[in-house]
Amino acid sequence: MTIYDLKPKFQNLLRPIARTLAASGITPNQVTVAALILSIAAGLAVFRTGAAPRSLFLIPVVLFLRMALNAVDGMLAKERDAARRNAERAW
Repeated sequence: MTIYDLKPKFQNLLRPIARTLAASGITPNQVTVAALILSIAAGLAVFRTGAAPRSLFLIPVVLFLRMALNAVDGMLAKERDAARRNAERAW
């Protein structure tokens, strides 16, 4: 079993969250900003504790949440067709 085998199952678990966020008007960019803030906050927490062993347990949790937020971001972009519009705008 590889990560690519798990991805559709993981996305299916997150789909209700993505639908709720979409219905609430949350954009993919807002999810990306939330993930960025989460990463910065976790990094600061580890830094401020001097990388104490207890604070290092925060890292896998944050990485898992970042992975989930990244998947939700992609699902929202596909649902809103934002991925295609952004790519067309870039050209």
